[in-house]
Amino acid sequence: PAQLRAATNRLQLDLQGPRLDTIASWTGDLSFEPGPFAASASLRGMDGGLALDDLVIEVGTRGTAWCRIQGSATDIADLQDGGLGAVQGLDLEMQLFTPNSANLESWLKLPLPPGFSVEGALSLQGDGRLLQPVAGHVHARSSDISLTIEPVAGEIRPTADPVASKLEAGLYLSMSDTSALSQFTEFVVPVLGEVDGTALLRQTDQGFSLQDIDLKVQDDELSITSTGSVSQLSPLGGLSLETRFAGLDLAALLTGFVDNFHYERSLGSLEGSAQLNLRSNAWSLEHVRIATSDPDGPVVLALSGSARDLSRFPATDSELRYHVRDPDFLAAFTGLHMN
Repeated sequence: PAQLRAATNRLQLDLQGPRLDTIASWTGDLSFEPGPFAASASLRGMDGGLALDDLVIEVGTRGTAWCRIQGSATDIADLQDGGLGAVQGLDLEMQLFTPNSANLESWLKLPLPPGFSVEGALSLQGDGRLLQPVAGHVHARSSDISLTIEPVAGEIRPTADPVASKLEAGLYLSMSDTSALSQFTEFVVPVLGEVDGTALLRQTDQGFSLQDIDLKVQDDELSITSTGSVSQLSPLGGLSLETRFAGLDLAALLTGFVDNFHYERSLGSLEGSAQLNLRSNAWSLEHVRIATSDPDGPVVLALSGSARDLSRFPATDSELRYHVRDPDFLAAFTGLHMN
């Protein structure tokens, strides 16, 4: 009250409880409930206002989702009447952890892919109505995938639903192998090598999208690059990736698809390009161009065309031209030996 706002007064505050809604008379209604909380701070009177120093808040649990906030506020004098929205001059450092990204959905009210452990640190500035990230990072890891997210813009509104909106961040991706993508698709992605990539993560009304995707696979002589975008991450939709590759070992590819394939001579490699699309829950390959790199090899291939509905009822419209110069290859491929 009025006497506490005098510049000579200081008050130490320590508070804890089983749920945040037990202090709703101070915070106002929140759009999420993280569970148990503990808080401490120093209140300091200042020329009719009330500053908050040495603030430390912990909410949630490390077994589900946990958040720690440290910082200060220049004036919380109207907190009881106006709730969190009345707090002025917030300067906060936030730490976040969860063993499973699915646990954050109830906090953020956003669709998130499950199965990732998440830890992060963010610097936020603003007031009780609107906080904006000024620095920080978030790391998300699964058994095969590692993501680093560096926010560049966004709005955090503690009393709004959803809490986070208009988020934009740089995304840096590393995967142990291309086959890790199989968990997000309706078909098996072959083992081709480690993946590194970057993209721009943007929050939309439907969830999150990826723009400016740039993926690279580099493994010995194999080189694959993919560029494009994904309009919706969860559930996955609106995907368009243009892929170019070179150095794909033809013999290794046939060994994976043809039983008991064994051929002594080198078959060389494949090179080409294609566009992978996901529209209306249907996967397709368009503008396919694949050819052998050695025009004088034992097998010369040239494939062009498209394939639709890859995961359900595949239909192709393609042209294949080939020239087999070695009967031993034909025998290895078909299992039929020529006299």
